[in-house]
Parts: sequence; structure tokens; C-alpha cells
Amino acid sequence: MTWFMISKVRDQQEELSMRSMFHVLVALVLIPLSSREIVIARRYRSYQSALVPLGLTIFVLGFVLVSSDCGSLPWFAAVTMKDISLQSINMGAAELTFVPRKI
Repeated sequence: MTWFMISKVRDQQEELSMRSMFHVLVALVLIPLSSREIVIARRYRSYQSALVPLGLTIFVLGFVLVSSDCGSLPWFAAVTMKDISLQSINMGAAELTFVPRKI
């Protein structure tokens, strides 16, 4: 699944949104964590005390990964033009036209 998602993102021409970047980052962090847990469970029986914290970390990151894709996290809310003044970006009274972007 990671290979297909990387190829999908690679072919995209525009910049990724903050939500997509966060989703990719969490997914890439989950890969070494889950592989480390599998190796400990199968090969290194003396480190079994590390399985519970690793499992909880993987569970929490998996929950964050899924919930960030649903858009339920408030810090991914889009900034509207009502929140930005033209004077704050040194544009004076210029007119702006906006084209809605599909997410």
C-alpha cells in the first residue's frame, strides 16, 4: 500500500496540503515501529517488555493516522480569507480572485 500511495503522491503536480504531509509523515513513522515490534516478538524474547509500549505507540499513531484523514482534527482546519487582511501581506487594496481547490 505504501508503494501505491508514494506513486500517487509523486505524480501530483501541486504542493501537498498540511493534512496530506502529516498523513505521510505518520505513515512513514509507523513502518519502522511495526517492523521493530515484529522482530522483537519473533527473535528477541528477552526484550518482550518493550512490546506493550511499542504496541500502544503503534495504536495511537494508527488512530491519529486515520482520524487525520477524516478531517476531524481541529488544527487542520482551512484558513479562510476572513482571517487574512490584505494589509498584513502588503497588498494594500488589491483585488484577489480565488479558484476553489478540490481536496
